Amino acid sequence: MVVINSVEPNIVFTDFKLFNKSVYPKQTDSPLELNIDLCKEIELNYMQNIFTISFAALNYIIPEKNQYKFKLEGFDSEWQSCKTVPEATYMNLPPGEYVFKVIASNNDGVWNNEGRELLIKVLPPWWSTWWFRSVFVCLVIIVILLFVFFRIRNIKKQNKLLEQLVNERTQKISDQAAVLQVKNKVLNEQKEELLATSTELIAQSEMLNKTNAELEVANQTKNKLFSIIAHDIKNPFGVVMNFSEILNKSYDNYSEDKRKLFIKKIFSASTSIYAILDNLLNWARTQSDSIVLNQEQFDLVQIIYLIVEQYQILIEDKAIVVEINPQYDNIFVVADINMTKAVLRNILGNALKFTPENGSIKVNVFLNEAFVNCEIIDSGIGIPKEKIQSIFTFSAQKLQNGTQKEAGTGLGMLICKEFVEKNKGTISIESVEMGGTKVAFTLPIG
Repeated sequence: MVVINSVEPNIVFTDFKLFNKSVYPKQTDSPLELNIDLCKEIELNYMQNIFTISFAALNYIIPEKNQYKFKLEGFDSEWQSCKTVPEATYMNLPPGEYVFKVIASNNDGVWNNEGRELLIKVLPPWWSTWWFRSVFVCLVIIVILLFVFFRIRNIKKQNKLLEQLVNERTQKISDQAAVLQVKNKVLNEQKEELLATSTELIAQSEMLNKTNAELEVANQTKNKLFSIIAHDIKNPFGVVMNFSEILNKSYDNYSEDKRKLFIKKIFSASTSIYAILDNLLNWARTQSDSIVLNQEQFDLVQIIYLIVEQYQILIEDKAIVVEINPQYDNIFVVADINMTKAVLRNILGNALKFTPENGSIKVNVFLNEAFVNCEIIDSGIGIPKEKIQSIFTFSAQKLQNGTQKEAGTGLGMLICKEFVEKNKGTISIESVEMGGTKVAFTLPIG
């Protein structure tokens, strides 16, 4: 008579390794405060990115027939089976909280489905913390302000020098006219000199008018940039500071869902600040001709998936369906990859901004002779017909906010046009008010 072992085996954690070396409590840089089997949670810093958890089932009747399954909730989508050694190894986990679960069976396949759990927290690196990003944003703002200040001061200085030069030339002409009245005999010689001097004076006057016009444009640009910094950056930055202060002072008073909501708000506001600053910096670089074109061959489809992933939180928040339709799995272009990323970020960001909840966005990529066409089509609120012509210009007019009051700089599409054309491509836009928008651009095929 065969007796079936019906006892569910207990499970213990037997070892914890970092970089394939066992660590113990009170050891230097050890994340363990107690024996691994007694720990409820483990906190790892971002450098401790390769770890192994060993476990065992307390069944000694033909123990080689014991079976194990494990799963890291928040990372693994399915249970994993141990093929040989009862241990699980993970590496390069994103910062966050995970729950490691393990279940086991005895020699007759009777499973302990309750198993054991271990909470694992992976801390982010210091450069990904909110305070570092806040300091970085402040530094960028200071750089922009200094650039605008010195640019305006230089134009004013040039204007003053030109005015002084005009006054000197004018005085010289007056003196020469007085001499002509006295020295009538050399009238013809002085006349030629006077004509030459007058021509030079006219040219300098035209230069002065041109400089004044440039100064006026610079003043308008300064006012626009100050408006962006004072309003469009200040508002999301306020969101970051307010919710950070709430979490800092009253973290334990809120539920986990509330904390996640606050963190989500902080991330969304940080993303908005980053997009605005990225556009401001790109625009400033194009104005000063300091941007360098670095063309290379790369897979445009892969870059599109990468940019869409960066907007995943906003996509989920607004429940927008994003459909990517490449003609082929891999489509290569020859262009500056950083400029291309900036173009895709701006176009996709605008599509998400002006598409209401439960809307849709389609990204079509296909070949067209010597170029690759990329179309981004949304079901958003569209653009009034009278404003389409000014989309690719830097306007001082009040900008339209997104469906969730998202702000913008008005520089995004201007940057897209300049970057696409620098890479020998074209860009166009079609839109119907309350009927969606299609933005299409081309790049040379790789």
